[in-house]
Amino acid sequence: MKIKQCLIEMILIFLILAATDSQVSAKLELKTVYPTLCITEQDYQAELRGTGFDENTRVSMFLDAANKKAVIGSTDIPSSAMGLTVVDHIAYVADGKNGLQIIDVTNMSNPVQIGTLDTAGVARRVSVADQTVNAETKRIAYLADGARGLQIIDVTDPSRPAPISSLDTVSSSSSGVQNNAYDLVFANDRIYLANGPDLLVIDVRDPYTPEILFTIDEKYDDWYTAFDIARSVAIADNKLYAGIAYTDQSANRGKVLIINISNPEVLQFKGSVNLPDFPLKMAAENAMLYVACQNAGLQIIDVSEPVYSR
Repeated sequence: MKIKQCLIEMILIFLILAATDSQVSAKLELKTVYPTLCITEQDYQAELRGTGFDENTRVSMFLDAANKKAVIGSTDIPSSAMGLTVVDHIAYVADGKNGLQIIDVTNMSNPVQIGTLDTAGVARRVSVADQTVNAETKRIAYLADGARGLQIIDVTDPSRPAPISSLDTVSSSSSGVQNNAYDLVFANDRIYLANGPDLLVIDVRDPYTPEILFTIDEKYDDWYTAFDIARSVAIADNKLYAGIAYTDQSANRGKVLIINISNPEVLQFKGSVNLPDFPLKMAAENAMLYVACQNAGLQIIDVSEPVYSR
């Protein structure tokens, strides 16, 4: 059967089976419907499997335009959710102008906000790590807080997040663009911060006294141009992927730098991949890099080769 619809891009389909006078409702059994998703302004053809059907069986199909059956839980937050990470059934949300929101998602159908901490900047990304501090294990949240740099928060008790330190990463670059903490990742007691234009490496062995070790774009300036702005970062298999946006009008509006960090004291440039637009967020898994590329959608890059350059 086919239906025409144009409400949203993807929708769930729900069905009601009705028996004729010669049938008994209990005899009708719907076992599978495939597919359950369809695309706007395209014909939809579904295959129904079950028992008790005949040529007189009537099928009514309803569109779940809001995907209410797909979303099993939700909760409001004060501002704009810009980034999150989940650790042990606790979701840590970078909530824009309202800082950090902490939500218990143990019961996914009923997520409960259990903690909040406002910050002075615009919280864009968050990373959470367990660290040993003064012989005590603590859970620490690192927040990329826009123009207010790096915020470091003790979330060992998620209901009582407590700021413990911060690091001012704002300055003026040679390109005249003010630094802004966009994205970050934690690895081996270091924070790699996309602090456009700069790409910073920060020592957080003691999260109470964070220290900038060096700026990648200054220490390895042959990897960078004056028009580069670090916007996103990801780490997998001892490789740092740095998403770079260009501020000039070149055909390629961005690129990904691939950097070996197996020796964090001596980084090795492994290559770069040009992109059609700004790389706003990245994720790496199974030798594949997934890039949210502003107006160019999702870009998927095979990074399995030890040296990859284009």
